[in-house]
Amino acid sequence: MTTEVQIQLIDSGRETQSSQESYAWLMEHFHPNGLVCPRCGSELKQARLFRKRQVTGVDDYRCRKCTKTFNVYSGTVFEGRRLTPEQATLILQGIVRGERAQHLAREVGVCRQTIQAIRHQMETKVRATQSGD
Repeated sequence: MTTEVQIQLIDSGRETQSSQESYAWLMEHFHPNGLVCPRCGSELKQARLFRKRQVTGVDDYRCRKCTKTFNVYSGTVFEGRRLTPEQATLILQGIVRGERAQHLAREVGVCRQTIQAIRHQMETKVRATQSGD
C-alpha cells in the first residue's frame, strides 16, 4: 500500500462506511484503472457477473476469454479472504493507525491471526516497494 493511500485513509476521518461506500473506496484505490482479469488483463466489460457472495456481498466476475474468476480483492492482500468491504476498510484503517491485532480483530469481527497475516503481507509489500525505489 502506498503512502498516498495510507494518508487518504487516515485523513478520511470516518470510522465506518456503508457497504457501498466501502466497495467504491476499495475499487477506487485497489483498481484505479478499473477492474481487470488478473490472468489475461481483459477489462471488466469482457467478463460476466458470475456470482454475488452472500456472506460478503462482493461480486465475483468470470472472464470470458480465459474463464478466470476475480473480484475487487484480486491482486491484493485480501485475495482469498471472506471479508466484507466494511471489514477490509476497517482493517486497513486499524493497521495504518498501528492498532494492536487483538483489539482490531475484536472490533472487526475476525480472528487475530487474520489481522496478523494481513499486516505481515502489507509490511512485506511495502518493504519490497521501498527497496525497489
